[in-house]
Amino acid sequence: MPLIVQKAKLAVLRVAVHVESAADFHEAVAAGVNQIAHMPGFWPSDAQPSQKKVSERCRISEADAQFAGKRHIQVTSTLGERLESLRDPRMKDAAGALPGVYRNNLSVLRKHRVEVLIGSDQFFSNSQGEALELVRSGLMSAQEVLHAWCEVTPHAIFPDRKIGKIKNGYEANLMLLPSNPLANFAVVKDVKMRFKRGVEIKVH
Repeated sequence: MPLIVQKAKLAVLRVAVHVESAADFHEAVAAGVNQIAHMPGFWPSDAQPSQKKVSERCRISEADAQFAGKRHIQVTSTLGERLESLRDPRMKDAAGALPGVYRNNLSVLRKHRVEVLIGSDQFFSNSQGEALELVRSGLMSAQEVLHAWCEVTPHAIFPDRKIGKIKNGYEANLMLLPSNPLANFAVVKDVKMRFKRGVEIKVH
């Protein structure tokens, strides 16, 4: 992987690596990738992993998080589907361990200023469900999710465009909600109006 990353960067390409475990995360960080797609443990390989196994396999180390922060490596969340599945009684073993692991991972990434991108692993839907689950679970606050979802993530996708802020010279890409999502985050599901570069987009 380090050789692939080196060649990609010589070609002025960004590299995103999909991971499942903390060991994968370590290898990706060591190789110097730009983005890590998935939080470790987003979908454990075992059908009903034990709490100890989940914790050992999925917990991001302090050193790896620190290194990721120094290299400005971004991490995409993709936790929503798993968080939803943990409400299933059949997942009680994993349900006891995974939220704590996710909380640790987000905390250690936050500590070392690693940017978290809001993204889903769902192929037929957008990232709205991801954002809602992160807030519902208490893993991230509404303010943290909105910042990551509306500012950090768009800029990560389109680094050369002035988007994600209400500021002079930036694209006027806006959505109108019925009330303040900081008070009730669920209102993000009820978009009233949409604007792209100042032009309203009609949705029928």
